Amino acid sequence: MHGDDRLALVRSAYDVVAQSYARLLPDASFEAPEDRRMIESFAASVSGGPALPVVDAGCGAGRMTRLLSTLGIDVAGIDLSAGMVDVARRTYPDLSFEVAELADLPYSDMALGGVFAWYSIIHSPPGDLPRVFAEFHRVLAPGGHAMFSFQVGDGPRQLSRAYGHDVSMEAHLFAPEAVIEQLTVAGFKVVARMTRGPGPREKSPQAVLLAQRRPAAEQPRYVRYQARHPNGRGTYPGIFALANGLADGGKLSKEDRAAWRQANDRFDSACPDPATVDASVYDRGINPTAQSWFKTTAKHLLADLPFYKELLRRHGIEFHVLHSDDPGSLLYEDEVQIVVAPRLTVPAAPAGSP
Repeated sequence: MHGDDRLALVRSAYDVVAQSYARLLPDASFEAPEDRRMIESFAASVSGGPALPVVDAGCGAGRMTRLLSTLGIDVAGIDLSAGMVDVARRTYPDLSFEVAELADLPYSDMALGGVFAWYSIIHSPPGDLPRVFAEFHRVLAPGGHAMFSFQVGDGPRQLSRAYGHDVSMEAHLFAPEAVIEQLTVAGFKVVARMTRGPGPREKSPQAVLLAQRRPAAEQPRYVRYQARHPNGRGTYPGIFALANGLADGGKLSKEDRAAWRQANDRFDSACPDPATVDASVYDRGINPTAQSWFKTTAKHLLADLPFYKELLRRHGIEFHVLHSDDPGSLLYEDEVQIVVAPRLTVPAAPAGSP
């Protein structure tokens, strides 16, 4: 489904249920004690960070916005649903609410001290999370905090009934490790996490993550996705080589092959080919272990990697992500990438490492 169509379904569904939602969930008393402790940690972190306002991103009818306000936070709410925003404005006239999307927040760069996303990302498929996280990173000041809650699991579920109304929209479940990986790539470090079993009215385990936008001095300079295990030559193929191997081996469906070709074409047009500048860079006789790393500032390219990751996962290809400030001897560099001859022991940290 196209992203605009998906957003339209979510917007329509919440417009329909807005009044019932506010009646059935009038305040924050329904949150589990473990959840409240994480929320209080977020409030304390924001209060101890940059003296800037906070946005409740995906605020619904405003009940969590009110909670944050009672905790002493300067907070406003945004939501995709105009119906939800109307209810929030009537219920909490002393607070500010407006209609906006998670991936297009109405704030300037580094304007916020916190982003609170309480079950807001559950209607975003995995491929959309990098853009959402990049937007949160953009509006947060260095050292600012973000909180995320979501149901634990894998894949989408179709919702046809919610809060007493017929609806049509998807909700996505996520593995905490997968969300942490994407947050790390987006420039965050996860400073606290909580996973608990389902409550009386819940069907799935629940997770809450507290993340901090890394100060500029702490941001790793380079990132690489590569095979978890070496190949026959003792090297670790990158994510593109792994996907190309599936295509070359005839293992992709017609649909996957077309999507792979389109994705490769996008990267080919946006990312210079080092071999056209210096043919020796990838010459196995000269640089047999050469490997490329993205610069973490190339967020427009990193945001398109989830297609490759999902493709590899579906085919059981194991890979992981590494971060480093100094991955090896420099062979080539441009605006978005470097190519290095890696050291025997690469000083890199797996995603999610402190």
